[in-house]
Amino acid sequence: MLRSADDRPQPARSPGAPVSANAMASIAAPVLFSLIALHGLAACRGQCSNVTQLSLALDTLLASYDRERAPVTPLAVAAVLDVRHAAVDDRASTVRLLADLRLFWQDERVKWNVTEWGCDSALVAAEQLWLPDVTLLNAAASGDAGDASLRARLNASGAVEWVVRLDARAPLDMALERWPNDEQSVSFMFTSKSHTLEELDLTLKPLPLTAVYQTGAWELLSVARSTAVWQEAAGARRRVLTWQLLLRRRAAGAAHAACAVLCAAVFLLLTAGLLPPKHRAPIAVTAALTAAFALVTWTLRLPPSSSCPLVLRAAAAVCVCATVACVGAALVQRVSLRTAPPPRLLCTLLSRVSTLCRLTSHQESESVSGDGGAGSGAWRAAALLLDRALLTVLLLTLLVALACSLAILL
Repeated sequence: MLRSADDRPQPARSPGAPVSANAMASIAAPVLFSLIALHGLAACRGQCSNVTQLSLALDTLLASYDRERAPVTPLAVAAVLDVRHAAVDDRASTVRLLADLRLFWQDERVKWNVTEWGCDSALVAAEQLWLPDVTLLNAAASGDAGDASLRARLNASGAVEWVVRLDARAPLDMALERWPNDEQSVSFMFTSKSHTLEELDLTLKPLPLTAVYQTGAWELLSVARSTAVWQEAAGARRRVLTWQLLLRRRAAGAAHAACAVLCAAVFLLLTAGLLPPKHRAPIAVTAALTAAFALVTWTLRLPPSSSCPLVLRAAAAVCVCATVACVGAALVQRVSLRTAPPPRLLCTLLSRVSTLCRLTSHQESESVSGDGGAGSGAWRAAALLLDRALLTVLLLTLLVALACSLAILL
């Protein structure tokens, strides 16, 4: 009788023979399915699938809850400030902060059994719980007292977490020495309004690194935290938590423009110094007008402050130096055109200086050292000496101003 391939008898497997791949797959599939099901059950545990039962249990738990009384005395409340946005208002000299103040404390009155409830956490209306009265000390905020309509998170162990939405504005003493690459620092201080240190102690909770995305004109560089004890005149002590924000202005274009304007004005003034006095005034006036226009433009953009930017000081120095160069050129021209006999003291000074540097030609030098018969040569020498002295002072002033400004801008 003919048999198909499936009807053929299979040879018996000995106890020591290896298991085939198909047999291994048939055994592993049910085991893997069981492990996945157990993992799903473990993940679903504590997720509070029965919302109605959870709501009834919470109502029963909070039925006898006294929200006017603190859980214990003293109570430790940990705080974390999660900064979402920070920016400086130049005109108002204030800093606007958008942040979440997260408060954590332990309340043994809201503990429950995870096995009986079927979940380990729940959200309840914050107005049903006792809430710490943490407020801002040095700023005006629309949400500094906390919004009780927000829900608080309860844990089966009695841990409570509540978030206070903050939209705060704090006054700022603008430090503009390094404008437009300036950095501003502002502090936000929090404390309890009605609880002393013996009743409520605020602490700083370790905060993991979080990313703050800034797209405006200011960049948040760092957030520093500190604690202190504030003692009132009546003797009551309160814990104060301080968060200090460091912000930097984003103004790369303004910095490069200021650098270009200052360099152009300085180079114009240096070019004027290389020319004779009678040709110096037009270029010096151009340098003065360039610096003056930059001064007016920057002054209109600057916010009120008790400090003056070094860039403005450098532009003012260039403007004054250019004006002095114009006045000096006119004075040198006026002195060189004099024909009256020079004073003997002036002749003595010119004779001593002429030993260090050459002021006039050989014939004019003889007239200077003589009785002053040819006074025009002595006056020309005096004009040249005056011109060199003025140029030396102006050059040193320009170099110092330019070096300070470039160190700030670049």
